Amino acid sequence: MSSALKAFDAIEAFSAGAPVLGGGDLNAGSSDPILDLLRARGHTVEGATIDWLANRGVDGAPLVDSRVIPAPRGGRVSDHPLVRGELDLPSHK
Repeated sequence: MSSALKAFDAIEAFSAGAPVLGGGDLNAGSSDPILDLLRARGHTVEGATIDWLANRGVDGAPLVDSRVIPAPRGGRVSDHPLVRGELDLPSHK
C-alpha cells in the first residue's frame, strides 16, 4: 500500500489541485484500505479486483465506453490486458 500512496502523493503534488485521471495495478480488492484513502482524498475510484481507475475533479465527465484491447498477433507486453476508456469531457471555452 505504501508505494501506491507515494505515487498518489507525487501526482497530487504535481497536479497542484488540478483535475487528475489515473489508473494502475494497485493489487487491491474492493475492500482494500487504499481505496478508502483515495476516496478520502476526493477521488472517485472504479475498477475490478486489481486494476483501478481513479479521478479527482473530473466532474461531469462520465465514462461512455470501455473495452479490453486484444494484444496484436497474440503478443502480450504485460500480465494485464490493455484497457481503453472514453470519457465525455466538458468543453471549456
